[in-house]
Amino acid sequence: MRLRSLVFLVSLTSLASTATAHATGGFGCTIDDDNLKLEIESAFGHGNGAPLLNFRGQFTLPPAIAPKGLERVTLDRANLPQNWLHQDELRLLIYVETVGDLPFASTEIVIMTKAGDDDIAYDGEYEMRLFTAAGEGEATQRRGKVSCSVG
Repeated sequence: MRLRSLVFLVSLTSLASTATAHATGGFGCTIDDDNLKLEIESAFGHGNGAPLLNFRGQFTLPPAIAPKGLERVTLDRANLPQNWLHQDELRLLIYVETVGDLPFASTEIVIMTKAGDDDIAYDGEYEMRLFTAAGEGEATQRRGKVSCSVG
């Protein structure tokens, strides 16, 4: 009887550790072109809408297009107003605006990717829009390629 209880406990512990291993995953994305240098990463839960955990990253804009105060930005969850990770799609909306006494400017980066054959590489495109108070409502737009991995 005692041996059966021990075997059951070991089996239950093994099942619990297997379930925990699949409860979370993560992703990372990189953009490195003439318009934008970006690196982001996050963990996510597999249940309850795949919530993001510990989203973080940074981006750097080239001096020719960077609004003052947004040349190099550290990102956290507050900069990610929308995200979508469902089946074979990963989509992110990153938003940052100037703070303090600087003239208003904002950067919006939309990342749209689809899973490849291996379900790990998610490649796609990004669209970036830069708004400045001096721009009279006109936005500077740039597009390019993005590479992500999801696991």
